Amino acid sequence: MIPPSHSINTPTSAPLHQHPPLTSDDPTSVVVELQPLGDQQNETPSPTEVNGPQTGSLRGEEDGGKAGKVKVEDVPLPWMQRKWKKVKEEISRETLLKCTKATIALVLCSLAVLIHPIARLIGPTPYLVPVSCVFFFPVKTFGAMLESVFIALLGLLLGGLFSFLGTASVIAYNLSHQPSTSISSLILCIWLIAGMLLIGYTRAKYFKLNVATINFGMMLVFPLTESQGARTYGLDFQLAILKPLAVGCLICFLVNVLVWPEFGGQALHDSVRSSLLTLDEFLHLLTTSFLSPKSDPDQLKTITKKAEEMRTSITKTSSALHESRFEITFDRFSPGDYKDIIEPLEAIMKYLSGMQRAIQLKEDLFSGENVES
Repeated sequence: MIPPSHSINTPTSAPLHQHPPLTSDDPTSVVVELQPLGDQQNETPSPTEVNGPQTGSLRGEEDGGKAGKVKVEDVPLPWMQRKWKKVKEEISRETLLKCTKATIALVLCSLAVLIHPIARLIGPTPYLVPVSCVFFFPVKTFGAMLESVFIALLGLLLGGLFSFLGTASVIAYNLSHQPSTSISSLILCIWLIAGMLLIGYTRAKYFKLNVATINFGMMLVFPLTESQGARTYGLDFQLAILKPLAVGCLICFLVNVLVWPEFGGQALHDSVRSSLLTLDEFLHLLTTSFLSPKSDPDQLKTITKKAEEMRTSITKTSSALHESRFEITFDRFSPGDYKDIIEPLEAIMKYLSGMQRAIQLKEDLFSGENVES
């Protein structure tokens, strides 16, 4: 019962639901909003408001004949928004920084060719300086750059030594015999074939040494094809190839270190964190699907997709750990802090893959029974 001091005056000439509720300054006052019962019964939500927009397909027996609800993220975007979303994903800030970094390295290497005093210091082949941007690509982590520089320089030095032995044998023949272009060419051809066989074996056996084999081939081919009539010992042929590539290597290394440097410790930290989050989601999906009494093909597809993400994440983590071993960590993430977590992650992934196969077997065995029921 409402006290008389707090009664509500509602004129009878107008419907009750059209008047706003009255308020009072007294904190003990009671405000009541009345609506006719008929209006409340008529204001029932539509199926579209309850279930959202329909997709045109029903679950049938599985949902009791009711239309499935649609999530907001499942609603297709307009054509322009989809295209713009793809463009933003492709042209991210990280991608623009990497493109700018590679452009700076290429411009600096090209200046070594265009500025004549620098080109004369390099030697007769300054045009090889921009080519070095391909072998010493600057858009890498610091550890990966150190690794590639070490491997490439190893290939250059071994190729220079191999070509020097070939040219020295030709010079020795020319000094002790009557110079003969055919014999000199035959000697150089034998050395060239032997070097190419060595390159092919190395590329087939050790994939990580591909950059070294390319540099080895450059140091082998150019000197051996220009020294048929050589009669004096020297390193002119080898230095003509080694100097421009070394200058380009130095430029790319400085750009990698000074312009937006990337360190393997940060990449390792991010990849380990991503692997742990993906592992948690994958384990939750496996447990939910394994304990579910009904089989769901859509959930099985989600599990398969998540398993691929997990494998990719673990592979990135192992690669980041390998790159971190070749660098001195200047940031706060040390590679040694994450070394002991890689093997447990790989072992857990093996067990989860077994659970995934068990769920696949459960789906194959009991899918027919669910259809019959």
